[in-house]
Amino acid sequence: MKLVLCLIILSLVAACDPYKFGFKRNPAYVLYTAFKAAEEKDVTKFLGVTGKEALCLYGNDQGVSFLQQTLTIDEKNIEFNNSRLDAKYHKLPAYVGFWSYYNERYKIEVINKLTKEKIVSVVVDCDYGSEDKDPKFVNLSPKKFKKRECRLVKIAPPQGLPMTERCDSLKVVL
Repeated sequence: MKLVLCLIILSLVAACDPYKFGFKRNPAYVLYTAFKAAEEKDVTKFLGVTGKEALCLYGNDQGVSFLQQTLTIDEKNIEFNNSRLDAKYHKLPAYVGFWSYYNERYKIEVINKLTKEKIVSVVVDCDYGSEDKDPKFVNLSPKKFKKRECRLVKIAPPQGLPMTERCDSLKVVL
């Protein structure tokens, strides 16, 4: 029930694309899909939209159950703060399931309007690129790339799971 309210809010964000990302697997979509997966305890769906630290810590039955139990959101009393933390071109493309020539990192905070208390903070990485590795794609405008996908790479609820030694190498540092 706790995540149902979160899903309603996040579905509105994902459906409307208020940040005008212009592509399906944008940060709002990824956030919505991850929390819907947590509500349904669907680890496979959760794995499909997460990466790095979020995948390592929460990409299992115990992690998804933890998110389902700990995130409480009242849809009438929340607001989102979305900020782009970083944007960079890769001199050499990075392989992320396709060749990424450009990367953006976003931080999204869900905040209680009444108390101004942060409910959860997430970090989303977006990669832009092509199936082909070609020098002509270096420094191309992000809107011109055919492949544009985001992944939820960090979930930081106030009382999150502790970082494990196994996940330490995947830790997302802001």
